Order: sequence, then C-alpha cells, then structure tokens
Amino acid sequence: MFFSLTKLAIGGIVAWCFFWLITPVDVVGHVAPGAMIYIVVCYIFLLLGALYGHRHLAPTAQGGEPDGPLWQEPLRLRLFLGSVTIGLFGMAMRLFDRLYLRGAQYGGNALEFRDSLANSDVSTVGAIASALYPFCLLPLLILLASGDGLKRRGLLILAIVVFCLPMAESLFQLSRSFLIMTMGLAFATIVITHYRGNPFNRKLLSIAIGGLVVIAFLSTAIFSARLEAGAGHLSDSVFDSVYADYLQPNNRAREAINSGSETEVIYYNAILPNGMYYMSGVYEVSVLWDRPDGQRFAYGQLLFLPFVRGLALVVDRDMMTGFDIQNYVYRDGVFQTFFGPLWVDFGWFGPLFMALFGFLFQRLAVAVRQGSIAWLPLYAFLSIVVFFMPVVNLLVSGFGMFCVIAFALFAFYARPARRKPEPQLVGVAT
Repeated sequence: MFFSLTKLAIGGIVAWCFFWLITPVDVVGHVAPGAMIYIVVCYIFLLLGALYGHRHLAPTAQGGEPDGPLWQEPLRLRLFLGSVTIGLFGMAMRLFDRLYLRGAQYGGNALEFRDSLANSDVSTVGAIASALYPFCLLPLLILLASGDGLKRRGLLILAIVVFCLPMAESLFQLSRSFLIMTMGLAFATIVITHYRGNPFNRKLLSIAIGGLVVIAFLSTAIFSARLEAGAGHLSDSVFDSVYADYLQPNNRAREAINSGSETEVIYYNAILPNGMYYMSGVYEVSVLWDRPDGQRFAYGQLLFLPFVRGLALVVDRDMMTGFDIQNYVYRDGVFQTFFGPLWVDFGWFGPLFMALFGFLFQRLAVAVRQGSIAWLPLYAFLSIVVFFMPVVNLLVSGFGMFCVIAFALFAFYARPARRKPEPQLVGVAT
C-alpha cells in the first residue's frame, strides 16, 4: 500500500468515510458540487502524474522491489550522528530565536505564547532554524532503516529523545498537528522498512489501533487545555466551536453529554472533537468555494510561504507587509482538506500541481522501494500527506514545508552513503 499512490489516496478517502460513519454527528453544513468536482479532478491529475512517472522509468526500475532483503545493512553511524548534530543545532537556534529574539515565554499561557509569535517578525536565525530542526526526526528513521540499528539501545534512546523534541516544543503552543504528523511519519517508516510497505499485518494493526486510541486521548487533552487557556470548555466546543459550525452532535451524543454517565461523557468528549475535526475540512472547502466575496488567489504564497519569507529576509523585508492570509482564506485556522489551500493558491491550475506531485511521488516510490535511505524520509512524509488529503493540507499546515526542505537537504547530504544504486531513469542522468 505504501508504495502505491492510488492505494494511499483511496485509503485516505476510505478513512474519512469511516470516521463519517462512526462519529455521532448530524451534518448541518453543505457539500458544494463545484468543490467536489475540483477535488475529483485534482485526484485524477495526481494519479495521471504518477502513471506518467511510472511509464518513463527504465524497464529495470519498473520491476518493483528487489528479491533480496532490504534495510538490513549495518547502521551508517556517521549519517546518524550527523543528523543528530544538525537537528539539535537547529533546535537550539529555534529556542534562541523564540526566547531571545522574539520574546516568547514557554512557561506562560499557551494562547499568549502563540500570539507573541504571530505578532513578531520572523528573523534570519528563525528561518534557518526552521529548515534544520526537522533533522531531529531523522535519526530514528535511520535506525529503523538499518539492520542492526534497533539493537543498539543507547543510540535508540538518543534517537527517540531527539525525535520527540520538535513535538514537545510544539506542545507549548498546544498544537496537535506536529504530534499527528510525527507519529504518522514513524508509522509510515516502520511499514516501509519492516513490512515491505504493507500495513495490514495483524501485529502491526493491533499496535496501530492502540496508538490511535492514545493519540486520540492526547489530542483531546491538548485541545481541552487550549480551550481552558481561553476560558472555554471541551463539552461546549462540540456545540459552538469553529469545527461545529457545519457538524453538530446527534441527539444521542447530545443527551449523553448533558445527562449521561461519567464514562459516556468521557467517551463522547474524546470521539466527538477528534471526529468532527477530522471531517470538517470537506465542509470548510465547500464554504470556501461558495464564499460570497469572491476568491483572491495567492499564486503560491500559501504553499511556498517559507520561501517567500526567506526571500523577503534577503531582498526586502517590506515584501511581506501587505500579506495577510485572511485576505485569501475565507475562514482562517480551520482544516480545508488538501484542496482548499491548493485552490486559494492556484485556482484551476491546481490540477497541474497535482500532476507534478504525482510524478515526483512515483519517482521517489521506486527509489525507496529499491532501498534508498536518502529519499526514505521525504517519501514517508509525502505518503502521509497523500493519505490525509481529504482532511488537511500537511504541506501548508504546521511544519509541513519545513519538513520537505529538511528532508530534501538530507537526501543530498545522504546520497553518497545510499544503500543501493538509484533506479536508472530513461533520459535522466543519476
């Protein structure tokens, strides 16, 4: 599954439908036909791009995975320690930027912390740190991709601690996106390196289901803490929050929350916010599509915002003076599937971006399927992006594009030490 873009895309849609079926809600929003047509067209172009990429592979690369065992070579210690060093350096720069250059206080109110960051300018130190600190995620992935890495207990503990640092730092903002993304990244890497891309293993599924339960309760706890920081309550949020504008608890859930047992209240307070948040993007993109004031297009400023800000730091800081995301996104701060930001950025040129995405995804899939550790982190991350397309745009949300930058840098940094020769592509020098 994790080597097939089609299966990942369908799996993401099936997962959305599953949550739609089990979450006890009534839909009070609408699904815009135009938005659904746009999404279908984008998926079609995504798959066409992947098909084109597959057809332009050399015949030897089209054969799929080699017969011999993969990911069994000894740990490349230099690659591992280099990633640890770069990641910790990036994290140190990030803390310096936030604490001393931007005046944020990690021990204070989370909402005040988020506001202080939003109201301060991005510094050069912060921009460099953002491109480097996702390297913290890489040491654990390198261990998972080696034959003896998991047996080296000291390095494994170090890798897990470093892996958790970005997620822990994001929790000071009470942000859930990095938690979901990092856990998804680890899961994808395990499936690719230990299960040949097939997640439907009984033991793995049991662990995955347990992990989803833990993530659901952690997500609920984080969201509840954020609400309480703003004098809100979790039970009220399922009725009057932004994600409840188009989804409301059904009668059974409403009665359980208002007068049910303590167990029922805990259950519905866990399943409702997460399920509604997961599904709401489809209805949000419909509202975006039917916005009454007309759509202004950002021409890539949302997707490539880190590059735009970096250019502004180098060329002219005033470039970002007139940029306000709320001028482009009808309702800021909500999920709008992958395709809402895509529409805001590129309009009907969005499907062309999807075709390019599919093409590059297919090329990476072949390289990783044949054992390329250099491209493994980027491919694992993009697999998660594809799966969650019906929910959120992980390239725009949270730290997505910074992870792309960091993992692309890692690919070029790791290429001299790649495990297997890269697949030969027709007409392309490797």
